[in-house]
Amino acid sequence: MFPYRKFFFIVFIFLNCITQGYGQRKEDMHPLYIYLNNELHENEQFAAFEKQYPRLLAPGSHPGFVDSIYTYGLLADYYNKYGYLDRADSIIEIMDHMTSSAHEAKDPAAANYEEMLLSTRALNLAYKGDYHGSIEKLNARKTTPRSPSQVNQWLGEIYFRGGQYARAERYLAQSIDSFKQTDLINRWPVDAYVFSANALIKLGRLPQALDRLNKAKYYKTWVKKYRQRFLYNYYNAWIDYLLAVGSQRLVVEPYYQKLTSLTAMQAMPQLILRKAEYESLFGDKNKVIPLLNQSLNITLKNQSSNISLLSNIHLKLAAEYQVLDSTSLAKMHISQAIRLFTGIPDYKDWPFVSWQSIYNRMDVLAALEMYFRFSKIEISVSSDTTALIDHALLAKWAMDGILAERSKFLIGDDKSALVGYNQKIIEQGIYTNTRLFKLTQNPQYLHALFEFIESNKSLNLAEEIVRVNTFNKSYATTNYETDKIDSLKNILVSLDRRKIYEPNNVNLISRIANIHDSLDRWTNQLPFLNNESTQNLQLFKTYSLHEVLHSLTKNQSILEFYQGLDMIYILLMQTNKLDIKAIPRSKDLDEQIQYYHLALTAPIHTDYSFNPRALDSLYQVSATRLFQVLIGDWESILRGQILIIPDGNFHLIPFASLLIQKTTSSNFKEMPYWVCNHAINYEHSSSIWMQLNRMPSDHALQSVLAMAPFASQQLKESQYELEQISRYTLSKSIFNHQATKQLFCQIAPDYKILHLATHAFSNTYDGSSSSVSFYRTDTFLPTTDSRGGHEVILDSFSYLLDVRDVRNLNLQSDMVVLSACESGVGEWKEGEGLISLARGFLSAGAKSVVQTLWQVHDKANALLMSNFYKQLKNGETKGEALRKAQLIYIRDQEIGRRQSHPFYWAGLVIQGNNLPLEKNNHPIAMFLGLLLLTLLILYILRIRKNRHITVHE
Repeated sequence: MFPYRKFFFIVFIFLNCITQGYGQRKEDMHPLYIYLNNELHENEQFAAFEKQYPRLLAPGSHPGFVDSIYTYGLLADYYNKYGYLDRADSIIEIMDHMTSSAHEAKDPAAANYEEMLLSTRALNLAYKGDYHGSIEKLNARKTTPRSPSQVNQWLGEIYFRGGQYARAERYLAQSIDSFKQTDLINRWPVDAYVFSANALIKLGRLPQALDRLNKAKYYKTWVKKYRQRFLYNYYNAWIDYLLAVGSQRLVVEPYYQKLTSLTAMQAMPQLILRKAEYESLFGDKNKVIPLLNQSLNITLKNQSSNISLLSNIHLKLAAEYQVLDSTSLAKMHISQAIRLFTGIPDYKDWPFVSWQSIYNRMDVLAALEMYFRFSKIEISVSSDTTALIDHALLAKWAMDGILAERSKFLIGDDKSALVGYNQKIIEQGIYTNTRLFKLTQNPQYLHALFEFIESNKSLNLAEEIVRVNTFNKSYATTNYETDKIDSLKNILVSLDRRKIYEPNNVNLISRIANIHDSLDRWTNQLPFLNNESTQNLQLFKTYSLHEVLHSLTKNQSILEFYQGLDMIYILLMQTNKLDIKAIPRSKDLDEQIQYYHLALTAPIHTDYSFNPRALDSLYQVSATRLFQVLIGDWESILRGQILIIPDGNFHLIPFASLLIQKTTSSNFKEMPYWVCNHAINYEHSSSIWMQLNRMPSDHALQSVLAMAPFASQQLKESQYELEQISRYTLSKSIFNHQATKQLFCQIAPDYKILHLATHAFSNTYDGSSSSVSFYRTDTFLPTTDSRGGHEVILDSFSYLLDVRDVRNLNLQSDMVVLSACESGVGEWKEGEGLISLARGFLSAGAKSVVQTLWQVHDKANALLMSNFYKQLKNGETKGEALRKAQLIYIRDQEIGRRQSHPFYWAGLVIQGNNLPLEKNNHPIAMFLGLLLLTLLILYILRIRKNRHITVHE
């Protein structure tokens, strides 16, 4: 059979070579054009090229005008790439003159010259650090008739240099897609594959990066133009990938040897920088600083305006001097790097620079994070308030930079790149303001400290709510794009669930990563999504400490936690009291938290048959010690309701079962629990609490949806639980096979209270996979084979409602009760918080969620829920209703002492809005009763008076 595909492919290559100019004789081409295509001088040293420089630019060196401007563009691009920006400027001036002449002569090719000039100027500006100007030039070129693939690649490269890796990857992917529809052997997509791989490596999407590099490897044999430059980028990308996956020296070294053997690149400061990195990882560490200084000197000599490269070298030098404990030299190089970005030499003036004027903010934040790290010891021993204030202002400026970055990336992966800087910078601001408060007792520093805590915590959940609500809104108003997104989401949910059972399946992991990539790309194609999210985010105001204090009553207190890398901070807020505790994050404290949690959940692990006295003692000691460390003497000034805003490990601590003082009693009915004194609520942040408490509820108990999918099976007490709830509410109760996921998703948005008495599955590795279980309704497809009839399960997960499903419900609920095991447990994500089922419902629109911190006891939970709804019916707040329900359970004489253990009742906690669900009518009734009684007495007195008058007459 004739190989048609190969035949047409060869014909296509031949035609492409003709159209690309490869059919021209070399003697007819500009010598510089030949050099840059590596067809004559590929093995010559860079010095040889330097000697040719004056001759190659001589007037009349080549008669072909079009070829000349194209050659000048290549030369300017060459100088841009390899660091000779002053020479690139002179080439651009020549190109500008040539383009003007073409316009004056009304040359038909003038538009082509304009395109080349715009592109060359754009890249030149990018290498100088003027990314705004560069993008403006490239967007102007998009209006020209040429293919956008080249422009998209340049935009991708520029965004990459600015640290916006997800946006860079999107433009590069568009460049690749455009190329696939046009030219198969052009150099542009080969470069795009390499730059796209670099962006994906930065984003941590290593499987996709490997795929891009393999595509580049396939196409690299066709590369003729800029061959050595392409190979430089190609080998560099491979080295970055291998280092990212943790490869050893034997794997990395072949690529390093190929990279350093590129003859035309020997004088490049970037290559010397790579040599320094290689020596630092695998070679002689004593060579690192000399190599870095060599790279710095060459850069300063040849391209003093290349901000990105210079700052990178300064930061690497700072890191090396840190290893040598040369803090002063390290800080000097960091200051130099930041000076390059801001143009301001003195660190005291940096906070007055607008972040809007800085494009490469990620590089500045990286430098600031290093600066704070090196200044930590100096700040910790300083008593100079002026220096501390300067440091606090610098931390505030850095935090503003983080907020400026994250506000742009509500959707996409760029936000994840901030996590590394986020906690360290925020903790530095908190620490410095704490020091200032301790030294001066001035409460203004606590106001500044509160802003650091809240700007991080409140935005995490607010952004999630905005993303969900905006996506749901867009889903109702668009067609093709959202259908595609929905399809990808369904596939992703299925694959993620499969991953639970095949965690080491490499192909599955790669496929999930690819689906994530496609989903992000399609989501970001919705034209209004990012803008609308940013506008909606303004609705979630970050409240000031003054506003929070003004909203508190005399019987309310807030304890806000922040878990840093070295310290744990607890901020006390009351109407007339502000204070801060800074507790060292010690091994002993971490152990006490673990012991406390272990002792509380002991009945789960041991069935309380293994050494109960030891476990009781462990509980009493850890509960008392934690109370003394975390609360201590604050207890004497705390009143009524307490709002806990936890962080880190404290999300898993039930504060209600902390012990106020030591006790020798082993009777769990008589222990001094903290819940005896206070109603305790939980919230994600003070600002979210303020936002949710502005949403009052009324007659919510008249609209309750209660489901118990396993009432006749494993959870028989759930039927009693729902029957008791129906005594105090107007509820729709659904049991067993009728309680399906499909029905819940369909009718849940119509109810004000949702109550689920079922099974839940928490996932501490992937919080979004945490799920609640409904009645299983598998779909079967009957088939036949040689052995008879078989049935194949099509949807084995139709009964699980996970966090992803929950976020799409668009709820209007006043309260969601998750009466299931570990519904408040999930994955702790640094910089994001706890990802759990409860948080999923809050993101979907619920005002409050009742959740559990461990596996619940079926019967005890049913009793607690019965009393909880009874108290709600009486008009109590949610926190007070739960407190009274817990105390009733503890003191119930029909419940044994052992069954009064906190395991049975302390795992239930409330997060969110704490307002009552039913108006408390008792005061009104009493007032009306007194009024009627008064009127009755007056009426009787008047009758008697009239009788007395009649008798007298």
